[in-house]
Amino acid sequence: MSNQKITFKKEDVKSHFQGHWRDYYSQFLELQNGTGNESKAVCPFHPDSDPSLSINNDTGLFHCFGCNASGDALEFYGKLKGISSFPEILQGIGRDFGIVTDIGKKSGLGRIVATYDYVDEKGNLIYQSVRKEPGENGKKKTFLQRRLDGKGGCLWNMQGIEKVLYRLPEILQAGLVLVVEGERDVDALVKWGLCATTNVGGAGKWQESYNGALSGKDVVILPDNDEPGRKHAEQVATSLHGIAKSVKVVELPGLPEKGDVSDWIHAGGTKEALEGLIADAPEWEPRESKANSGLYDCVIDFNALLQMDIPERARIFPWFPEGGLVMIYGPRGIGKTYLVNTLATSCCSGSPFLKWGKPIKIIGVMVIDGEMSLADLRARLTSLLIAKPVKPLKVVSSEVVFAKTDRDINLVSDSQKSDVLSILDDNKEIRLVIIDNVSCLFSGLRESSKDDWGEQLVSEVYDGEGSPACRGDDEAVCQQAAA
Repeated sequence: MSNQKITFKKEDVKSHFQGHWRDYYSQFLELQNGTGNESKAVCPFHPDSDPSLSINNDTGLFHCFGCNASGDALEFYGKLKGISSFPEILQGIGRDFGIVTDIGKKSGLGRIVATYDYVDEKGNLIYQSVRKEPGENGKKKTFLQRRLDGKGGCLWNMQGIEKVLYRLPEILQAGLVLVVEGERDVDALVKWGLCATTNVGGAGKWQESYNGALSGKDVVILPDNDEPGRKHAEQVATSLHGIAKSVKVVELPGLPEKGDVSDWIHAGGTKEALEGLIADAPEWEPRESKANSGLYDCVIDFNALLQMDIPERARIFPWFPEGGLVMIYGPRGIGKTYLVNTLATSCCSGSPFLKWGKPIKIIGVMVIDGEMSLADLRARLTSLLIAKPVKPLKVVSSEVVFAKTDRDINLVSDSQKSDVLSILDDNKEIRLVIIDNVSCLFSGLRESSKDDWGEQLVSEVYDGEGSPACRGDDEAVCQQAAA
């Protein structure tokens, strides 16, 4: 996996973090102020309750007075991630922190072509959305977010940040606000003298916390011409109904597939034409559904609850429910990989699994592996298969992914999460996804931060109807698909 020619150098990392090594280490540790320009933290390399790890914020060197671990930032990364290959360490740091060098271009991270400031009601910068071209996996563009650290540097994450709408101060002063999907579209409408906004992350990322800024205002939503765009418009309209003074959804005429406001303007659309479309559009009304009846009609008396005919929740094993999430935890080397591979072969073939015997229901399985070689993975699964699989058994190997894409698997990436969901959409019989392991396959998260893991594993990997995950290293996940 590390045979590629690496032109990304150690000096690139030093240049990127020079004088701001606190930015680097804060991605992995909860830092405290030390003496002078030093920071201290609980050492991740041995049991430590009293912070014994010291970090020099000028040089990036670290030293633990408890276990004597020491070295520079690259040695810290390799030791923390369990990586001994110097090129892989460089690639991991470049990917995790968005450092754009030759390797960044190879992996599709591209160069920064635009930045969009998200500010509070007083105009103070909170974070930025950064547009890079070309994007990941052959895409035209990729958007990343970064926040200021208060010391003149920036951090490529949104940890602890309360998200706000784009151009918030202008929204608060306006009576009519147009809601679109991207910052570029907003800026194009602002040039016409209109007030417009968007949310960071694009379609499907609207938050209830945004609604307050649009309370009592006339809101017009201009969706992109694709299914995600229309769903996003419906989500925003539903969220704002009863909060905004009025809500309209206006689909721009003549848009190509996936077209947006900027495409419409480029094709000859005018401010006058847009204002005409808005004036003629009816106000949006929610679809009739049980969900709109309110909580008052949904209260159930306990005696009535006892009489209700509620289907029993389906299970694969007595402890493994469909639509559930199973966490498997244990120290390194105890056999978690062997356990979940045995589970995989049992679920797809119907063969017995430990003391629980045969699965109640035979299901398709996909294994996403970030550690084993392809040869070892094949040998392991072959040795565990007592009977021929009845349902699909699919494998996504980090070795194959790296060979074909020049990138490691990183399920923090929106594009790779989208790829996983697309695979599941095309393989309906797969009802269980095994992730082995989360430490390898969710690069860039702080292993000690419950907030990081909670956001990624619950709200993003298990996104709606998705099919799920199993097993991690010291933090393991088993997620069973909804029936």
